[in-house]
Amino acid sequence: VSPATAERVLALLAAGGALDDFPAGPLRALPDAARSRLAPQLACASLAHRDADGGASVLARRSTAVLEIGGDQQLAADLEQILRAAGISRVRPYRSGQTRPSLVIVAGWPGRRERAICAECTARRVPHLIAMAAEAIGSVGPLVIPGTSACLRCLDHTRADQDPAWPLILAQIEARRPDPGARDAVLTASVVAQAAAQALQAIDRSPAASAAVNGTLEMVQPDFRWRRRTWSRHPACTCAPLSQSGQPANDSGRFLGGPGQGECERPDQARDHLTDGPQRRPQPTRDAFAQPIQRDRVLAMPGGNRQ
Repeated sequence: VSPATAERVLALLAAGGALDDFPAGPLRALPDAARSRLAPQLACASLAHRDADGGASVLARRSTAVLEIGGDQQLAADLEQILRAAGISRVRPYRSGQTRPSLVIVAGWPGRRERAICAECTARRVPHLIAMAAEAIGSVGPLVIPGTSACLRCLDHTRADQDPAWPLILAQIEARRPDPGARDAVLTASVVAQAAAQALQAIDRSPAASAAVNGTLEMVQPDFRWRRRTWSRHPACTCAPLSQSGQPANDSGRFLGGPGQGECERPDQARDHLTDGPQRRPQPTRDAFAQPIQRDRVLAMPGGNRQ
């Protein structure tokens, strides 16, 4: 086909609205080796998001994103490896108050250090995602959009409403880390992959597109299915204004899909398609953190209780 004919065909297609313009610059700017390495990532993103640009739009967003990771060093290193492989080149340790990243991931047991990072991100209005693997439990979320969605303190207030002993349990969680942490290689990899997936969804689309907004994605071994628990902003939290009733929303702390509080279904039976397979009858599951205090042991969570 001659250049003149090709130009004529393209002009006709453009006039008919059949062409989509996309940012090809980032693709052209990639060295050949990087382009080959990222080709599977971009092709997958293009198909998943139904973009007709070969992943160029996704690459443009990922190449400009800045992610910071704080907390557990092992989880942070594993997360950085996946995110860099996905095309996010600017991944670095959390820097308190120095910069404003696109997203902060807070990884590890939610002790004082991790909670301080969450509090600072909320105060600075920086979106942040919490990820934890310990005591045979994996939890990803919430992804906090400050001023818009439930934060970590909202979850604490809701748990305190449901269990008057929660402040004492929380004090144990903040002060004592499980040693050893009771997380095997499969659980760690699952949590890292899920956290990376939610972070990429936030970068590729928007933080509000993540299933971890106003929710926690939870896995309790030995059942490796992910379940989603819904949370709401709590009126007593400083991040949320008081409602007219002065009470938290009645869906806080429940699992999606179950007929009542404390019962759950996999997200593919609700709205968050995180797993595939045949539907199963909902099974009762307790809160991943709300365990009664027992003497002479580090606080454990369901599915991983150790005496």
